[in-house]
Amino acid sequence: MSQDPHELVQRVGVHGPFDRHIARRPTAEGWGRLAVVDQLRGTPTPAVIAELEQATQRVATAVHPGLQRIYGAGAGQGTAWIMSEIVAGESLAFLLARGRLSGWAPPPPHITAEIVAQAAEAIGALHAHGTAHGRVDAAHVRLDYQGRVRVMDTVPAALDHGVGTPDARHDVHALGQLFEMVVGGGRIERVEMGPFAGIISQALALDPNDRPPDGRALAAGLRKALGTPVKASALSSWIRDACPDRLAVWREVRTVVRGAQVPARTLRQLARLLAPGDSAAPEAARAPHYRSPPTAPAGRRSATSASAAITRTWSSSSGGGARRRSPSPRVARSPDRSRWPSS
Repeated sequence: MSQDPHELVQRVGVHGPFDRHIARRPTAEGWGRLAVVDQLRGTPTPAVIAELEQATQRVATAVHPGLQRIYGAGAGQGTAWIMSEIVAGESLAFLLARGRLSGWAPPPPHITAEIVAQAAEAIGALHAHGTAHGRVDAAHVRLDYQGRVRVMDTVPAALDHGVGTPDARHDVHALGQLFEMVVGGGRIERVEMGPFAGIISQALALDPNDRPPDGRALAAGLRKALGTPVKASALSSWIRDACPDRLAVWREVRTVVRGAQVPARTLRQLARLLAPGDSAAPEAARAPHYRSPPTAPAGRRSATSASAAITRTWSSSSGGGARRRSPSPRVARSPDRSRWPSS
């Protein structure tokens, strides 16, 4: 396997059977000087190392701008690792969670079709080279701040998928579920799919033989139903409006990384941005437009939650200090649909 030299500089967290780290690549330049390294926990057996090598080789043959770039993989000193590109963006799971907490309507069908079509085209490149992703979901599909869809964690997913006959139709079914989840605002449920109902129904067919054969076929069906492609600006505005706080941190990190040294503070910021397990609830709660939902029926709230509700909002007094302001009554809000361009 590739022995790309690197140095682990910041632990990020646990990602399945791996420990995720940020690594420095001394031979690279610019943004590529930093990478994500997933290091297998425990001592790998020769069979595990061989499976890792095969999975990396299968994925590395599929080159597509929508796939997270794999820099290399290796084994030594009692462990095995995979090194991949850092993608400056947010997972769909994170974006949907922030949207729910912010009162936004989920993306309409034509926006969702563009997202799923881009993901299907990228995953179709894997299918064309004889492998499958195996774990397509909202946590493994990321939207970058330029409005491009990126499919993440292809090698770890391929390891879970196992060596054997690739199951492209399994990925197609998962992409159909992803469409339902995005339109449903993070929940898989019956939703209005507009002109995409036919192709999504095929993707969700119980009999795998009734589904489109691979990701590219699904993408072609979505593109045909979509007609005019959705501009990248419509997708980038979603992520920029939802995550202005995180975008500011990403910009700061990218500026610092171009320098000769990356401070420890910057590495810690980047680790928080890359933390796996995108349930998004803790981070989403810090969104600037977040309103905390009630935690218990009226009259039965705990003292702690009641106190938090009172002290949540502060305003500056005329004397330059801060005074406590009583919370305003909660008003039910309809989902904000004005932010989405029409099809």
